Amino acid sequence: MMLQIGSAWDSAEGLRELVEVAEQHAEHVDGLPAGDLADQATAVPALPGVRESLETLMAKVAQEQVNALDALDLSEADLAAFEKDPHAAAMKLLPSATSSEAMRRLGDLAQALQAPGGTAYMHSFLKATARRPRRPRVFPAILSAICSEAEQIVANVLRRHLFDSGEWSSLLDPALDDEVHKRLGAGGALEKWAQEIERCGAPIKDLVTEWAELGDVFARRNLFVHRRGRVDAKYARRAAPPVPEIGSVLDLDAQYLRDAVDRVELLTIGMTFGLIKVKAENVGEMLAQTAAESAYAAAEAGALLREEGYHHLAGALSEAPLERERHRVNAWLAREARLGPESVQAEVDAWETDALPSVFRLARLILLRRDKEGVALFKDLVADGTLTPDDVQQWTMFARWREQQLI
Repeated sequence: MMLQIGSAWDSAEGLRELVEVAEQHAEHVDGLPAGDLADQATAVPALPGVRESLETLMAKVAQEQVNALDALDLSEADLAAFEKDPHAAAMKLLPSATSSEAMRRLGDLAQALQAPGGTAYMHSFLKATARRPRRPRVFPAILSAICSEAEQIVANVLRRHLFDSGEWSSLLDPALDDEVHKRLGAGGALEKWAQEIERCGAPIKDLVTEWAELGDVFARRNLFVHRRGRVDAKYARRAAPPVPEIGSVLDLDAQYLRDAVDRVELLTIGMTFGLIKVKAENVGEMLAQTAAESAYAAAEAGALLREEGYHHLAGALSEAPLERERHRVNAWLAREARLGPESVQAEVDAWETDALPSVFRLARLILLRRDKEGVALFKDLVADGTLTPDDVQQWTMFARWREQQLI
């Protein structure tokens, strides 16, 4: 299990680095005209006027395709085809003459480029056009990698857990592998994973935050793999508001990928920690402390989603009531910083603090933005020594008050 923890962390760090590199490269490539990419891809300079002719021709072809789609009068049968497979339906509905006419024009242009290097440059230009922009191609591939890594780690952790039950003689037993695949299914079946992990005794949905958003990561991966990002009815039914229109193309940016890496890390680490706690006695506090350290490291890196998730995990694993409350507050503070005050209001308002130490009543007032009452209680706690000067300067829950000079 410890090896799987290291694997999950290493995988997450590597994927984050990949997202950063891909974003930088995509920004560079997406911002270049196809002609500039072609100039970089061939050692033969373009003949005078060739690049301009190609750019004019390809821009005209692209506009003709847009006009053809805009002019389509879709019947009910066509709409059903769009819902089943929007991308394939769109390709079939494009007038066939569009592509043939484009190829004829390119052939005519090729005939005019008999001078050395002319045809080679045209090939480089067309290849550059096909690979620009990069982001719609590279980012879905990274999303697939993120989900595939999660699937592998989840399978490995479950395999180890089942092996430790003593029913199999070896981790390499094919029957064990078959059992793991039977339990987990295929294609990022997140709800099935949850059922199987909870059958093993780990309450995974209590350990991991934002389960619906995590589910969207895998659903969106499937949508890009099978539909090139075009929304189908299945995705639209389960999507969170605002629900995208069927046939629309989802955007996939670097921030979504960063969040996806964090969510998958929290899933795999939460599952592993939960199963360790099931198998070993008196490890809850050790695991909670490890999760807390990860939360503080995430805070240093400015990774608010990860910070919230690890504080939530630490609270769920801890067996000390006050520690659970402290992590609850820290998780709320991270979410508030990420999504705004309204994202925590309902939970904080329902939080019962009467039986808790007074600092928790103060935390509740701060999170609810009841600053007048909060400052009054704060002064009392400073006066009786409950809060020290170091607490006031260092505690995250006082950050907004310090910034607004309320204390």
